[in-house]
Amino acid sequence: SLDASRELRDSIIYESIPEGTQYLTTIVTAISESRNLLCTHQRFDTDTPHVFYLSPLCLKVFKQRWYVLGICTELDGTIDPKSPKMYSLDRIVSLELLEKTFKRPKNFNAREYLAPFYGVFCGNDLKAELVRVRVESEKDAMYLRSLPLHHSQSEPEPCIFEWHVAPTFDFIQQLRTYGSKLEVLEPQSLREKFADEAK
Repeated sequence: SLDASRELRDSIIYESIPEGTQYLTTIVTAISESRNLLCTHQRFDTDTPHVFYLSPLCLKVFKQRWYVLGICTELDGTIDPKSPKMYSLDRIVSLELLEKTFKRPKNFNAREYLAPFYGVFCGNDLKAELVRVRVESEKDAMYLRSLPLHHSQSEPEPCIFEWHVAPTFDFIQQLRTYGSKLEVLEPQSLREKFADEAK
């Protein structure tokens, strides 16, 4: 394996994940044993941390950050109506593995649940729709062909790409990286959004 090649250690450069990895073992144990976690999570846009019970369902890596998908229950027993949702491990202040177990949602499959989404923004209120774009050049098309943004990607015509995906913040941000080399064709609402930003 690559890890075993000592002489190549300085010649194979991995992307590092700087924060949150210390919680991986605890979360994996909680997932495998269906045990709740007492989580203290500090978002970037708030001054006070949020303390809640977390029933973890799966882990995901996205752009050098680990995330846990789980059901959030407030300390008073209220279940977050937006659950399950993602929590970034690098924003966790503390995490305690509890003895109390939870029942996984019936027929829940993490891959199927996350299939309509790109990145970590997800939710039952977000639906997949057809997103269609045109890229400016064959070179740009080659980048998209070689590394598809989403498993639903197709190219019905040269330089025209389609996805059946929820147009979440993460996905829109990724499209923006192409700048003026990409034109949104559908849906109309997303096309207008890009046009307004261009102005």
